[in-house]
Amino acid sequence: MSSEEKTREQLAEELDRARKLMAELEEALRGYEERIDIHSQLSSDIFFSYDNTLKVLSVTPNVLRIAGYDPAELVGRNFNELEMLVHPEDVHDAYDSVDHVLSGKTVYPNIYRFFTKDGQKRFAEVSGVPIVRDGKVVAMVSRASDITRHVEMERCLRESEESCRRTLQRLPDAISIISRDDFRLLYVNDAFNLLTGYSHEETLGKNIFDLKLASGPTDNDGFRRVCRDGKEISRHEYRCRRKDGQYVDVLVSVRTLSYDDHDCMVMIMTDISSLLKKREEQGEGESRTLQGQKLEAVRTLAGGIAHDFNNILTTILGYTRMASRDVTGGIDSTVVKDELNEVRRAAQKARDLVNQLLVFSRHAQRKFTPLVLGEAVRETLKMLRQMLPSNIEIEERLDDEGYVLGDPNLIHQAVMNLCSNAVNAMAGQGGTLNVSIERVSMDDEAASVAPDLSPGPYLVLRVHDTGPGMNHKVRHRAFEPYFSTRFKGRGSGLGLSVVHGIAGDHGGTVICTSQPGEGTSFDLYLPEVKADSEDMDVLVDTANARGNETILIIDDEATVVRAADRTLKDLGYTVVTKTQGDDALEHFRTNPERYDLVIADLGMPGMEADELAQKLSEIREDIPIIVCGAKGTAVTGKAMKGPGLRQCIAKPFDAQGLAMTVRKVLDRERQRTGGD
Repeated sequence: MSSEEKTREQLAEELDRARKLMAELEEALRGYEERIDIHSQLSSDIFFSYDNTLKVLSVTPNVLRIAGYDPAELVGRNFNELEMLVHPEDVHDAYDSVDHVLSGKTVYPNIYRFFTKDGQKRFAEVSGVPIVRDGKVVAMVSRASDITRHVEMERCLRESEESCRRTLQRLPDAISIISRDDFRLLYVNDAFNLLTGYSHEETLGKNIFDLKLASGPTDNDGFRRVCRDGKEISRHEYRCRRKDGQYVDVLVSVRTLSYDDHDCMVMIMTDISSLLKKREEQGEGESRTLQGQKLEAVRTLAGGIAHDFNNILTTILGYTRMASRDVTGGIDSTVVKDELNEVRRAAQKARDLVNQLLVFSRHAQRKFTPLVLGEAVRETLKMLRQMLPSNIEIEERLDDEGYVLGDPNLIHQAVMNLCSNAVNAMAGQGGTLNVSIERVSMDDEAASVAPDLSPGPYLVLRVHDTGPGMNHKVRHRAFEPYFSTRFKGRGSGLGLSVVHGIAGDHGGTVICTSQPGEGTSFDLYLPEVKADSEDMDVLVDTANARGNETILIIDDEATVVRAADRTLKDLGYTVVTKTQGDDALEHFRTNPERYDLVIADLGMPGMEADELAQKLSEIREDIPIIVCGAKGTAVTGKAMKGPGLRQCIAKPFDAQGLAMTVRKVLDRERQRTGGD
């Protein structure tokens, strides 16, 4: 066989092999295209197939929806002709991926930017696989997923997170994110570092308890409970210890959240030191203003009392002198008797004035008993009618079924003072005195109108006159002793001031409403009681234990504090509560003379009762202290030997027991010190 014939035969064999290879390739591509067609119908991705020269063999129809190109516009074109679809900055990476596939390796998803037919920039996640025959890459298939929306969402999320981070950094509040598993600080803002005095490097990744920010073990225990139980707290007041040992007053709020796949707490601390200082300064200013007003009221009171006593003494001295003269002059004894009777009447006026002073100062003896308010008022009105001028009428609308717990004499005096004040307001012009009683129920919202009142049922005695009424300025001073808008010598003395004191002693209040030209109403609120109540004896005992002293309660149990606070406030006491021993000591140190009594829990965390009593007595030696503890607790030994400890009361205590113990200790203390 000639060489020419051999060459022809070899060429024929190679051509035959090429045809077979092409047939296999086409068969393989058909198989891939069938699978691609199925995938394209089930997904929104674009599938491309290329031969090993990078000529586009097929494109799925999704390319029209995603890129705006008809598949026919792309089939038959070479990859390098499609560069205009790829962002210029990504072309080099795209060729690297193609070369990688042509070398027989699979390319896993890479993100490229591409342009649609109308010029919009979009993002695609592209992967490619080679088709290999006899160890050679004969074609490749690539898949492009449009991830533009996902990329935009990630960008928005990053921008949002960055914006949030910048916002957190700029916030004046100290913010930290803490892992609940190990209490590590995962994030702190600049305000946190500024507040605590620790640098960023000293805080991130550290256990928050290693910073010793809490002012005492109670704060630490409380925060550990929050982290353990997942309970959120809002605006709790704490003292934060800085790195330099200084303390800062802060409001703390804690919320749970998920952060970087961690179960976390976010803690927000607001520095309120300047606010508290400003409030303290404001309080001192208000206190000075109030003190000035008190001094003015005392001056007015002293002037009024001096005026009344001068009149009484003038009468006594004058008639005593005349009686002495008449006795020595041999005047008829009847004349002398009349003169001495005037002296007796003047002395009785002095006695009545002293009694009013005692009621006003709340030092009068009181005896509370259940009484029908309507009957008590009606008896007083009978007496009043005998003294009324003819141009004044009384209209009454009284309820004879409502009971109050009161001192009959004080109730009579309050009604008489209110009615006398109304009669004086209508003097000269005449009018109508309306006296009525109605039942009201004071809920939390209604009681907010009268802050002195606790929610519950009340009887309201209303005394209304048709006089000229009062403007706001006059009405504001209505309860000041000896204040009056009438001519000198016709003042109201202690009348309305006494009513105000009586109302407070009975757990009620008195409210004045008036407008010029519309008359005046005084509403006396008194708590209603059930006459047949099994607890009436308890109510009577408790009511007789009322007072107006100031008491400091120290107990770490919030429920106990609230119950004692409510009980004592309802009895007329001023109450301040503290739940931490250290905090209570610091508070007491600021104004120890303010308090008449301290009630302290026997088992305060970190501080025994005798230790607390010792520290309180170091601040003020004569402060009386009542300790309370669970039944069976030994409160007599070491604890009762502490300075200032006067009495112990067992938990759980009831309102009666607490009230009687407090009153007994205060009365005994008054006797011991020789007080009024």
